[in-house]
Amino acid sequence: MNSHSHCARFVSLSVATFALAGLCRAGELRTLVKIYDFHKEYEVKLLTREELKSLTTLINGEQQYFSKALNAAEAAWDETTKDRFPGNKMAARRIIRRKTFPDPAKAEQALLKEEKRLEKKRQKALGGGNKKGKKGKKKEKNKKAARAQAEAEALEKARDLVRAAMDELLAQDPKLAQYVKKDEDPKAAKKGGKKGGKKGKKGKKGKKGKKAAEGEEGGGGGGEE
Repeated sequence: MNSHSHCARFVSLSVATFALAGLCRAGELRTLVKIYDFHKEYEVKLLTREELKSLTTLINGEQQYFSKALNAAEAAWDETTKDRFPGNKMAARRIIRRKTFPDPAKAEQALLKEEKRLEKKRQKALGGGNKKGKKGKKKEKNKKAARAQAEAEALEKARDLVRAAMDELLAQDPKLAQYVKKDEDPKAAKKGGKKGGKKGKKGKKGKKGKKAAEGEEGGGGGGEE
């Protein structure tokens, strides 16, 4: 092989390698995950490799502090609420990996599909539906829906208390404190603002993630379904 042919082959390989590297950067891998919160409901997200690694580290680290956070949350609950603290319906957070996508378009399609499925489950859990029935059945259905809504609100309140207690504990852990800020829910961060009956400046409301209860088995820090 002469020097001209060798150079041409080298250039071709270099161009191919560069093109492949560019393709990998353009279509960074995204992993579809289910993230179960403290009240055993989940949301679906698309995470990069780095985001998945950080969140998995944080959730694994939370395991050792969950009992303390739960006790602190129950104490805070008892100070303001007469109803029994739903501690038996609380659990440590966990993350389940569904699938990894190299194609951003397919990743978004998969996320949208999961979100629609999640919304249907949420509506079903709250007694949603447009089927007509007898007045007695409809009245009973409305009562069930009201109970389900009240229970969901109580669980969300308990979850917020556990989250606040957990954040305080993690902030004292040098290895995990760095991950707390990255994972912080913007909605939760705004709760530290002033409260009162007087009207003030309107704050932007954080959108609630779509969540629904599902009795799946899975590991605390991560797993695949």
